[in-house]
Amino acid sequence: ERLYGYSRQEILGQSVYRLIPPDRHDEARTVLAKIRNGESVPVFETVRQRKNGALIEVSLGISPVKEANGRILGTSAIARDISERKRAERALRESEDRYRRLVEMSPDALFIHRENRIVFVNSACLKLFGAAKAEQVLGKSPTDFIDRDYVAQVNEWTIRPGSNQEPVRLAEEKITRLDGKSVDVDVVASPFVEQGVTAIQVICRDVSQRKVLEEQ
Repeated sequence: ERLYGYSRQEILGQSVYRLIPPDRHDEARTVLAKIRNGESVPVFETVRQRKNGALIEVSLGISPVKEANGRILGTSAIARDISERKRAERALRESEDRYRRLVEMSPDALFIHRENRIVFVNSACLKLFGAAKAEQVLGKSPTDFIDRDYVAQVNEWTIRPGSNQEPVRLAEEKITRLDGKSVDVDVVASPFVEQGVTAIQVICRDVSQRKVLEEQ
């Protein structure tokens, strides 16, 4: 009654299709046919319709109701409202999409490494590292691209951050591209937890031109 908005008196004896949106009737007929044939129907997510016409997302479990001799009398349907969960999932996907677009549009190089292995790079990072495709970078250690004079500093600041999960201060470093060329960069790193493991987001800005001007 709470889920669909009908009282018992209103819905008892009515077609089950009153609870099913017209565009889901074929789905319902397929499920009921499986039940009649004795097939099992795993719990699935679908949409149902309330008395006021509003659509509601539900997780639905359907099983046959049988006589002692095994003859199927009907079906038992257990529906759980999953609207809030689905809204949260959509909001998360939208947030991830916005983040992804923002990262890809960033003029600064950005990469994420976890357990000392690079797991994500944006387009600017590929350009900075002199890579044509992500596969040339993913799986490598960040120290593979750091000038050896700065490796100890990187290990201290970005590879093994403090347990307080605070962002690492801005630092000047040199990276070594795949073609062997050195590039001066400003680097800032920020730890976060991903899939229960601490990951590090690193942003690098090419300051080679600035360094040249400073020297001049």
